[in-house]
Parts: sequence; structure tokens; C-alpha cells
Amino acid sequence: MLNRTIRRRAGATLAMAGIIVLATASCHSNTGPTPTSMVFHLGDNQTAAAGSTLPIAPSVQILDNQFNGVPSVRVIFSVTSGGGSSTGDTAFSDANGIATVGSWTLGATPGANTLSAASQGLQGSPLTFSATGN
Repeated sequence: MLNRTIRRRAGATLAMAGIIVLATASCHSNTGPTPTSMVFHLGDNQTAAAGSTLPIAPSVQILDNQFNGVPSVRVIFSVTSGGGSSTGDTAFSDANGIATVGSWTLGATPGANTLSAASQGLQGSPLTFSATGN
């Protein structure tokens, strides 16, 4: 009789442990893909009149290790040479992992211009976009 009671209690304890393990496992949430790299998307190697705004706003794509776009990643754009200016310098990647600067206006003097896009900790960051003002 005592042996049966011990087995029942042991079984109940194991059943309870199984419920606790299942409950714990189901409480974990998926925080989404982890960004690993940044690549050019659109807007590199453009040519336009010096001092004008480029027709294609430069953009990058943020990818995970399976090459899927990752949303909500901060990218900082900044003019690095040529004098021009940019707007919307802080952008967040969209549902497809695309982050786009608001606009890029070339410097007033004809010649080379560059714009940097950076996101901390990503392979490929920073990327440098080139444009020529003529």
C-alpha cells in the first residue's frame, strides 16, 4: 500500500513538472530576426547638376543571416564629402528592411560627393554612396 502511494505521488509530481515545463516553454516570445548586415539598395553612383537634389534618395537594406529584410533598425545617414546636405538623416528600416534618407542635395561645386549610411554592429556598415555633380 505504501509503495502504491509513493508511485501515485511521484506520478503526480512528474505530471505537475511537465505542466510547468510546457507553460514555461510557451511563455517565450519571438523577438524577430536579428539584423546581421547592411547592403546598398538604391541611389548609388548618380549624376546630377551641382547643387541639385538627386532624383533617387539613397537607401540601404538591413538583412538577417538568411538574407531576409529586418524592420525597425536605425540607420544614420550623413554627407561625408562634396559639401551638399541631406534631410531625414535618421531612418528606420521598413517591413522589408529598407531604410531611406529623406533627400540628398549635392554640393554647389561640380565634382565628387559622398553620403555615408551607418548602423552599429552590422557587417557592411558604414556604406558610402557616391554621386557626381556636373
